[in-house]
Order: sequence, then C-alpha cells, then structure tokens
Amino acid sequence: MRLMLLPCLSLSAILWAAEPEKKDEVRVTFQALSLEAPIKDVGFAFGGKTHKLDIPNGQLGRVTEYAGPAKIAFFSVSPDDGSQPETTPELEAATRRLARATSASSQAAEAFAELTRQSDRLSLRTGENSGPASKEDIERAAELAEKLRQLGQTLSLLTKEREEIQREIAALKSLSKTEPAPAGRKKTVMPKTPKSLGEVRFRKDGAYLLLFSRMRDSYKLVSLEDGQDTFPFGSIQFVNLSGEAVTVRYPGIVASVPPNGRSVVTPPGALHDYAVGEIGFANRKAEEIFLPYRSLKHPEVRELVFLLADGESPEALQTRTIEDRRQTTGDRGRK
Repeated sequence: MRLMLLPCLSLSAILWAAEPEKKDEVRVTFQALSLEAPIKDVGFAFGGKTHKLDIPNGQLGRVTEYAGPAKIAFFSVSPDDGSQPETTPELEAATRRLARATSASSQAAEAFAELTRQSDRLSLRTGENSGPASKEDIERAAELAEKLRQLGQTLSLLTKEREEIQREIAALKSLSKTEPAPAGRKKTVMPKTPKSLGEVRFRKDGAYLLLFSRMRDSYKLVSLEDGQDTFPFGSIQFVNLSGEAVTVRYPGIVASVPPNGRSVVTPPGALHDYAVGEIGFANRKAEEIFLPYRSLKHPEVRELVFLLADGESPEALQTRTIEDRRQTTGDRGRK
C-alpha cells in the first residue's frame, strides 16, 4: 500500500507551524529515509562540491553533516547509461517486507545472545557455590531457558521468512527483465539524467530526520527535528499518517497521536525483553479497536513507527517500523 501523501503534506505544516523561519544559514546533521522505494544517486551541493548519497527505505540513512543555506535542494546524479534497475510495485513491497524481517531477525538474535550471556553467568555463579542452588536461581534458570526456547523458534521462523522473500525478490527481478509490464501499468525506471528531486528548509541548527515521499516525478520532503531530547535511544516515535486520531498505550502510559502528528514513548519493562503495547483507533462505525504492538527494548536502538490507514479494511491499521541503532563515530559518514 502506498503511503498517503496528503497527510504527509499536512504533517510538514503542523511540525513547522510552531516556529517561524529564523536562519538563512544553518549547521545541521541529517539522516534520510524514503517512504517508498530506495532512491539511488541523490546529490546535493555543499562547500562548492556536489555530494552524493543513497536514501534507503528499510532503515535510516547514514548521518550526514551539512553547513550552508537553510534551504537545501536535492537532485538526481544517476548515470546516463541506464544502469539503474527497473522496479515494480510488487518488487518494492517485497523489498520492504525483507527489510522488516531482517530488522526483526536482528533484534531477536541480539536478545538471544543477551539471554545466553545471562544464562551463562547464572550457571557460573551457581556452579561456584558449594551448596544447592537457591529457589530463586532455579526459577530464573527456568525462565531464561523458556525465553531462549521461544526466541530460538522465532529466529527459525524469521530465517525461513527471509529466505522465502529473497526467493520471491529474485523471481520478480527475473520477471521484470524478461516480461513487459501488464497493460495499464508502467514500470518505474530511475532517471537517467540529472533532475530536481525536491528541496527542504531547515528551521535551525541541530539534527534532523528527512522523509522523502514520492510525488509523480519529484518528492515531497519533510524534516523532523531529531536528538536525544526529542527522540532518545530506547524509545519509540509514532508518526500518524492514517488521517485519524490514534492512541498508544502501555502499562502506565497512554499517548494520544493526532492525525499528522507524532508522539515519543518509552515503553516500560526490562531491557532486552519484549514490551507489548496497544495501538487504538476508531473504525467507520465509531467503534474503538486496539491492536497489539510488540517491540524489543534495547538501550542502543530506537524505533520510528509510521501509522498508516488500511484502504482494504476499516478494521485494521497498518504500521511500518524503521529501526535505528546508535552509530559510533566510525560509522558516521561525514560530508
């Protein structure tokens, strides 16, 4: 399902309405994300040179530094040889599913490793004691064993899912090379010559997340202020593009996310364990429906969750989750 463009436009107006334009020159860092297919060979001018970056859709892009005019324009710097791959809606959807499965697998694998370390430390401590293990140690060992068993099953299912999606992607790529597009559907081809992709104005110095949303032959860009004070690691930021009011709740936490708004929540519970909350919305009969939402708590990971309307079912709400892991200095791309 394509993301709703009108809510995205309203989102930019709402997020920027509180503060008037102040600066003509800014010093910022940003991470970019495409809300549809990845965007290859995107250029922008900085320091008298053209710099290039790729904008992913399954994770936030690398941290990029920029200092210059508050308004920055992005443009295509694709090669003229037509080497960019063709894509179809089916291929884009499969690529997004692979990114979600890969992210979930990474979370589960890290949780499994952490629980294994806890189990090993417990075994070492009880083995060093001369007497029998305490009741608490026995119960904790059983709890860890059960969690490891469940995570092992989850990892196995996720591995199988990733393999199936990879086979599907390979088949779709092969099909796109050998068969013409069905009647009424045009294949999307990345541009062969440089062209404008869109522009955005940074409100002030600081860190930002840049969202690229496709609009015919260009993109609508939305900037979200970022940072430990607004979107800390260990938290979840819900961005509501569904067009309807949404409520997010966890034990002891209730957060309202208005249409075209956002809310940051830090779920309760132990680190390296799953936190289970609920996302509530009203259907067309004005009945309130709550759907479960589960995420792994990790101090070095934060999640960006887009809440999307489901055009096929009024009883459902689609979510698209982007995981962002804290980057070290060596991981950051400097521009």
